[in-house]
Amino acid sequence: MFVDLHIELSSIIAYFNDQVLSGRQMPATAKHMYEYAISSYLEIPHKPFLTLAQADDDYYQRYLQESVKEVEKTVPDFFEYKGDFYDLNETHYIRREEVGDEVFWLFFQLKLKEIQDSNKTHLAKFFDFQLYDNFYGNKEEFDNFLKNLPATADNCWQLPEVSDGFNSFISDEVKSVDDLLFENASDEGIKQVDTWKSKRLCNPGYVIPSIWNDDEVIKFFSFLYDYKSAIGESLITKEEFDLIFQHGLRIPTEPLLNKINLRNTPQVPKRLLDFGINIFWKSNGKSKWPKSCLVLFFANYIKQYEDALLSKQKLHNISSNLKKYENYTELKFKRYMPS
Repeated sequence: MFVDLHIELSSIIAYFNDQVLSGRQMPATAKHMYEYAISSYLEIPHKPFLTLAQADDDYYQRYLQESVKEVEKTVPDFFEYKGDFYDLNETHYIRREEVGDEVFWLFFQLKLKEIQDSNKTHLAKFFDFQLYDNFYGNKEEFDNFLKNLPATADNCWQLPEVSDGFNSFISDEVKSVDDLLFENASDEGIKQVDTWKSKRLCNPGYVIPSIWNDDEVIKFFSFLYDYKSAIGESLITKEEFDLIFQHGLRIPTEPLLNKINLRNTPQVPKRLLDFGINIFWKSNGKSKWPKSCLVLFFANYIKQYEDALLSKQKLHNISSNLKKYENYTELKFKRYMPS
């Protein structure tokens, strides 16, 4: 059975309403959920299904009358904002960096409860996926987030059996995120990694092809050290950059022992490199070689990508999440691209 590991708003609302109608206690009121759903939805531009220009239509007036009713038991599937009406049945992914921890806590816990009710065997996959989808591979930050979740019980996690169940998931199934992701510390894990390395497409020594010449490739990725915040921060130093690209885009024979740690601050976030990888792949490799090859290249050098070396699933999780930044405009990449 397919299980969507994203935290998707319309499915969370549907689950919430179904549980309420079944007489089950939930960690928030419908009004609380509705307010959070609207604020999350408005973080990303959406097209309304009715606009203020249609105010004279009977259809518009019916929705207007419904919109002023008090939210009681269940969450409505639409809302009004500045005279326009929006559909909460549209697919909308909840991202922690966009909604903030307070809102994310609620939706994360509801998704966790949904998986608990449907199939607990997907819990480990859910945690592993969320590590990259919302925490960018920062295992320490995600581990702290998981451990602190029960501490929010006074806000929205009031069911004792849910809290107890959640703690048991951490101890019995997930243990800790570090244990889950670093199984290669054991001899068996090392064998698994070696097997994965021998089967993957981009083997050590493979040179990632490009329609750009070597100088153009180096110039493009120079944003890693050249782009700086107002206080002079960059993702990596020039020395670290030279180490990574000393042989161009060749997959190294052995990964760098002491991986380079991206600065990853709000001013120079890791997603700059995520977006850069996506741009380079679209310009040079789309339909010719998989994006995962470039992810593997950086996984050999950079700590935030190193889990891509462990398994096909982890490589897939990291690579698939890069596409979420197609509209990211903080850095003007054109100045680094060939004219």
